[in-house]
Amino acid sequence: MFRRHGVRLVLAAACLVLASGAAAAEPNTFTASSTPSHVKPSSPALYTITMTNGASSDKEADRATIVAPVDFLVAPATVHGSAGATTECVASEWVPEISSGTITLVRAGGNENNRLCPGATLTVQFSATSAAPEGPYTWVTTLFRGDDAFTLSGSEPTVEVDGTAPAITIDVHQTRPT
Repeated sequence: MFRRHGVRLVLAAACLVLASGAAAAEPNTFTASSTPSHVKPSSPALYTITMTNGASSDKEADRATIVAPVDFLVAPATVHGSAGATTECVASEWVPEISSGTITLVRAGGNENNRLCPGATLTVQFSATSAAPEGPYTWVTTLFRGDDAFTLSGSEPTVEVDGTAPAITIDVHQTRPT
């Protein structure tokens, strides 16, 4: 009787320990940001999107995608991506490919040190023409290791298309202009 209950108790405790360890394990995460934050409708601008591999990630990224907002036109010849160096990885250029509004970047060459290590940042610069309708637009970003996508920590980068001219008022004037 004790043996059966003791074995069940030990098995239950082992399952709880394994389940709590799996729940506590950090996924591979990244953050993303972009500039500029505001643009005029139907206007070209130089954009910079950064994706930083989480410092607690246990894998290096070897591919990234950026999906342009609807009605934004990316100039393919202007796309440039580079990964920053860390103690484990070297600074490197990433090779861009553009298809149907999606920018895909892959690490250059077969060198393992060209990956985006934990804590390192991939900086992607390009020119794009904004959409005509005003409103907020989102750049959808993803980092990958092979086919495994990292989890975004925080929000996707956004840009506001705004054609409203600022209101200008003059509150102070000279009493005796010369």
